Amino acid sequence: MFDVRYKTANEPLEEKEMMWVETIDKLLEDENLRKNYSEKAKQRAEDFRIEKIVEEWKEVLR
Repeated sequence: MFDVRYKTANEPLEEKEMMWVETIDKLLEDENLRKNYSEKAKQRAEDFRIEKIVEEWKEVLR
């Protein structure tokens, strides 16, 4: 996503870098937003439980 290159503190950020800075700022400032993303991440993690993966593979192999 980013060019792997270290910048000095005086160099301006690129547009895509500024987008990330703004996004991280929003997360740091908004507790409800952090909680929302945290809950969504936990829900998404359920898709990768070993029991679910095994069942999906069983279906594929049938």
